Amino acid sequence: MLARISYIISGFVDSLFAAAGSVPYPYILVALVLVGSYLIIALGTLLFLSVAWLRHRRDERITTRFQSFIAHELDESTPQEDSVRIIKKAPFLFMEAYIRTETQIRVPDAVRERVETAVTALRFDIRLIRELSHRTVYRRCRAAVQLAYLSSPAAASALDNRLRHEGSVQVKLRIVFALVRTRCTQSIPSILDSLQGTHLTYQSQVTGLLQELAYDVAELIPVMFHRREPELQRVLIRTAESIPTPQMQRYLMHLVEHAEPELTHQALSTLIGCFADTIDPSDYLHHDDRFIVSLAVEALGRTPSEEALQTVQAHLSTPDTRKSAVLALSQMIDTSPRLVESIISALRSSSDTSVREALAEVLARKSEHVLHTAIEDDWPDIEDCIGLILKTHQATGIPAMLNRRLDSKLQRRICDVIGETVRTDSWLREEFGIYVKEEVLSQLGIEQREVQSKRAERYRENPQRTPLGLIILATVIGPFLAYLGFSVLVRSEGPWWRIFPNYLVAFEHWFIVYAFSMNVVYLILLIAAVSAVLHSTRMRRTLPLELLFKPRVAAAVSIIAPAYNEEATIVESVTALLNLRYPDYEVIVVNDGSTDETLHRLIKRFELERSSIFLHDYLKTRPVRGVYSNPLIPGLLVLDKSNGGKADSLNLGINASRKEYFAAIDADSVLESDALLRLASRQFDDETPASAVGGNVLPINGCRVELGHINEVRLPRNLLARFQMVEYIRGFMTGRTGWARIDSLLIISGAFGLFNKQDVIDVGGYMTSSERLRKDTVAEDMELVVRVARMRHDQGRPAAIRYASDANCWTEVPESRRILSSQRDRWQRGLIDVLFYHAGMTLRPRYGRTGMIAFPYHYIFELIGPWLEVQGYLFLLIGLATGVLPIPIAAAALVASVLLGVVISLLSIHLIEKQQRLFRNRDRLKLLCMATLENFGYRQFTNFLRIRANISVLRKKSGWGVMVRQGFQKGEQK
Repeated sequence: MLARISYIISGFVDSLFAAAGSVPYPYILVALVLVGSYLIIALGTLLFLSVAWLRHRRDERITTRFQSFIAHELDESTPQEDSVRIIKKAPFLFMEAYIRTETQIRVPDAVRERVETAVTALRFDIRLIRELSHRTVYRRCRAAVQLAYLSSPAAASALDNRLRHEGSVQVKLRIVFALVRTRCTQSIPSILDSLQGTHLTYQSQVTGLLQELAYDVAELIPVMFHRREPELQRVLIRTAESIPTPQMQRYLMHLVEHAEPELTHQALSTLIGCFADTIDPSDYLHHDDRFIVSLAVEALGRTPSEEALQTVQAHLSTPDTRKSAVLALSQMIDTSPRLVESIISALRSSSDTSVREALAEVLARKSEHVLHTAIEDDWPDIEDCIGLILKTHQATGIPAMLNRRLDSKLQRRICDVIGETVRTDSWLREEFGIYVKEEVLSQLGIEQREVQSKRAERYRENPQRTPLGLIILATVIGPFLAYLGFSVLVRSEGPWWRIFPNYLVAFEHWFIVYAFSMNVVYLILLIAAVSAVLHSTRMRRTLPLELLFKPRVAAAVSIIAPAYNEEATIVESVTALLNLRYPDYEVIVVNDGSTDETLHRLIKRFELERSSIFLHDYLKTRPVRGVYSNPLIPGLLVLDKSNGGKADSLNLGINASRKEYFAAIDADSVLESDALLRLASRQFDDETPASAVGGNVLPINGCRVELGHINEVRLPRNLLARFQMVEYIRGFMTGRTGWARIDSLLIISGAFGLFNKQDVIDVGGYMTSSERLRKDTVAEDMELVVRVARMRHDQGRPAAIRYASDANCWTEVPESRRILSSQRDRWQRGLIDVLFYHAGMTLRPRYGRTGMIAFPYHYIFELIGPWLEVQGYLFLLIGLATGVLPIPIAAAALVASVLLGVVISLLSIHLIEKQQRLFRNRDRLKLLCMATLENFGYRQFTNFLRIRANISVLRKKSGWGVMVRQGFQKGEQK
């Protein structure tokens, strides 16, 4: 047996050297040099990452020991010499441990005094002061944060001086935190001066930090009274919300008269909101600025009275103030229910149709009370008034009322009153048919209805087929025609059909160049990703939790989770969202016309009830069928709507959101408890506020999940899911992290992304046929990112699309070839749609690296790449089977396409494991094996699926496909 194996190997080596003789020597030499250089760079990256990881692990061990020393050993009895000796070993790490301990527990005053004495004895505070002028941003940030925990007069003076000359917003924020924490009230003028020329995010953060010194800020109002810098005025307006002093009132009144329009509106809103006892909103009802009039009308709703009610009603007939008047009246009857009777009288007596419709909209919130009153008093115009209220489509109380056990006579009377209106209004007919019990429907004369199972039609989802067809044709046939034409021109001997073997060899040469180039790009992205990970890890050490949890510092976030038939995972996912560690957020679940028990399970688990809230109309969406909430869970809102797709659901969530940013996630996903905090803190690493920030998405298949929390991370048991784990790690850790590092990121996964709400509203929200672009797409996440980046470039602003490589979202991935095929078909069709829709950005310097680097890459390697790869592998097999292809060329093709791809996958796994240890040792070994095996079958299979998606576009296939959820693993794996 051994002799036979030896014979086969020796025969292969002989044939290899024999075939090598037919290949030009320079070709072999160049190939070896290129591959060798690639592997050397990859090995160097691996060594660099390993050294950085070992250093990080060492620092973490030292910091942990320091924390234990501070918490358990250091006290007033500890000799001063011992404290100095211990701190001297690693003073920066000691201060980091001290800050962490301060964040977690209250350090006794004696321990705090002992630490500061030791630090002073070592003159470490002087060293930190010198670090404030260091050339690197990280060192300056670290020094500012560590000085925040030392009460040194010299440090306060140095921080104040540095703030006056500092140009980096990142450093400024840390310095302001240090000055406020040490209560350096004499530095407030410097803090306010630092606002000039900064962005709104920094101004909001400074406002939050200054809340601790709010009364000291108020004392400076006489000095700041005539300062006209808008940044300063904006911060003082927001500060006035927490300190309603007479000085602040006079300052706001001054701004109302003399500031720019935008700041005038903010000043008046704060003035009439915080000084309601001394300010009469009626004084502003005749102002020339209609927005100010609207603010005054809304303010009257906070002081319910008959006089205020009459004043507000007078503005119902004016289009500019109608919405504000409706809000004011709604607030009045919520605060003072006795005013409902006055509004009812106005509804019945008014002859103005627009006024009656507005009053009906107000009374829709009290529809049950109005209906009871009308029946008891036997109104002659009862059907007209109740019908008008029902036609607002907001009277959710009446269907709920009919579902309760009522006296049969009362129930029949109600059905007689509302029957005609319900039967003639299609929306009401469907609403009642779905949500009202059957015995009542028979009295109303309408049929019971089921939730529509048919998904919405797609409009203009696919790009034009002709350009795509030409590109595919050129990719498949073009190289052969070019080679054939060249052969005819040079008059090669033999008939043309004998040219194919030579063409096959030539094509493999080009395939080698293509595969090598693609892996070189990925190697560059990997190096950029390593740089990004190290940078973000270092910067995060300068962000103590105390700073992140200060008011307004971390962005307020609305988490929007669209759900369609997610009954298997919806409760666990929402539970996880409600238990995130984040200072200011809300959860909005949008049920997109599910046909299963998704909505019912949410209502039952969280004890939700139908309610009526105000939804903005920023973006056009499919109709809303119901709003559900629970007063005991104020951070959760569930919206039920007609099916319109994920993009349409996200647009509705934006309309309902009340926060500055929104996070778009999949309802079947589970976030780690600090994932949102890590995602939002990525904004502190750069000078420009991000328009969008993406996070990692990893397969949850195989993990143990309890009550929305991942108890243990394990590899999937399914082979397809394991391959996808490798694919996701490579795509997210190397691909997206690297693209973001070079400012060329085109996609943030719809499963987990953070967006600036105003930027998204400005570009028209997610692309749907309901909105202004009148077009659907299945790549709503990528398309939105590209459109936001395009808008910012057109406006001359940098397109800040960032990535947080340590913020993890876990989602279920397909475990069958059918579902995987459907998913990849959707992904590729979405990519094609975005590339063609935004083709005008390609190779245009106006769009920076996005247009010059990212778009060409996606055209070459993502659009036509699968066709080239499939041809390359096919010709490789044909060439080896027929003996036409020389062994060295075949070996080079395998090295360029397979070996180098394996290297990238292995390094990507190494990168994520060095950043955060996720897997057990045995799972890590299995993952490394999967990284090798996926290049032999799985990768070729996914390329085939992407080719099928190209054909789907040519056939005008549309829609999302079906993703069947298995549910999360709750017990031990066997």
